[in-house]
Order: sequence, then structure tokens, then C-alpha cells
Amino acid sequence: MSLNQLIAEAKLLSNEAKIPEYERFLQVFPGGYGEGDIVWAIRIPLLRTLAKKYVNISLDDVFTLLKNKVHDLRMLAVFILEYKLAPKKTSNENREQIANRYLQHLTYINNWDLVDASCIKILGSYVYNKSKPQILLNLADSNNFWENRIAIVSTFYHIRKNEFNLSIDIATKLLYHKHDLIHKGVGWMLREIGNRDQMVELDFLAKHYKSMPRTMLRYAIEKFDEALRQQFLKGVF
Repeated sequence: MSLNQLIAEAKLLSNEAKIPEYERFLQVFPGGYGEGDIVWAIRIPLLRTLAKKYVNISLDDVFTLLKNKVHDLRMLAVFILEYKLAPKKTSNENREQIANRYLQHLTYINNWDLVDASCIKILGSYVYNKSKPQILLNLADSNNFWENRIAIVSTFYHIRKNEFNLSIDIATKLLYHKHDLIHKGVGWMLREIGNRDQMVELDFLAKHYKSMPRTMLRYAIEKFDEALRQQFLKGVF
């Protein structure tokens, strides 16, 4: 199976009628954060099926695919990397290689769906298992807001292990970020912490809820019971 075969097969899955809808959703229009991307509007289940079929193509081919201007093909590359990381598919050495090459190609992880589909399993797991939190702390300090989102969303892997300190540290770094997608990412991770240990989330919110961006707060308290949620919204917690 060649890379050209993969691309040709993916092209056949394009849904032209849905392209305008996908373009709006991914903001590929002029001035949008996805400006310049090409969209084929391939449904995610179809991309995942194709990724499984081509999981054994070389890493060089996968990272070549990740550089493609077609958004759907970059998502396909992300899914292939995910399947390559399955426990029976690769060694610890290969996991490290994938994580390092992923870090070298972050410029192509440039939309929220690409970030959220890739960073937890590829980077979050690597940082957790290798005890290298500085990788994510450095990304949180980056001037690139996609790298900032990668930093906070990657900590979901730690949260699932009931380890919250790195998430809290990065949430604090990004607390007053200007971009809405960072507000949503931080709020999402705070909510996930609260789903596991509400006192940890409440402690963070008690310190910051009056000054944090409203979108971040709304995401963070989404699963609270209504009375508690209203206390935060009204500023009387």
C-alpha cells in the first residue's frame, strides 16, 4: 500500500455537498484560524476506517501526509499515528520516536480537531510515562495558540490517571489567554478534573472564577448542580 494509493482512496470519500459546511466549521475562510486549508469533508468514521486499513504504512509516509494542505488528510495521518500506538503495534522506542516527530511537526497540528484528536494519546501519554512535564509547560509558554491548546489538552492523559497538578499549573499559565479556543480548552480540563475530584476544581475556581474568562468558567462549571453553578455565575460563591 502506497501513500499515493491512500490519498487517492481518501479523495473518493469526499462529500462535495458538505464542503461549505465543513469550511465554516473549521474556519478555513479568509481571516479564520484555518485559513488556507483545503477541505474534502470526509466523515470521521470513514477516515478512521481508512486509517486502520493503512496503519502499516511507514512513519515517513505518515508525516509526509501530515504536511498535506488537505485538512482531512492531516486528520487521517493523526488517526494512523493513534493506531500505530496501540499496545500490540509498537515498542516503547517507537512510541518515543512518534512523540518526538510529532513535536517536530506541530506546525501542521493547526486546528482544534487535529489538536484534540492527537495530543492526548501521542504527547500526553509520552509526557506522563517519561515524566517530562517540561515539554507541556514549554508549549504553554509558546506564542502559538495551537501549541497552548496542545499543552492543556494533553494533560487529559494525566487527569485520567487522577493526577491533576500539571493541568492546574498549565491552566494557571493560560488563565488570561486572549483566544476563545484556549478558554474552552482550559475550562474543559477543569471540568474533567471536577468530574474526578470536585474539591480540586473548586479550590482553583475559588481563587480565579471572578477574573477568569467567562467562557472558561462556563465550560468548567457545566456539570455542577444548578444551585452551585448559579453561585459562580452570579459571583457569590
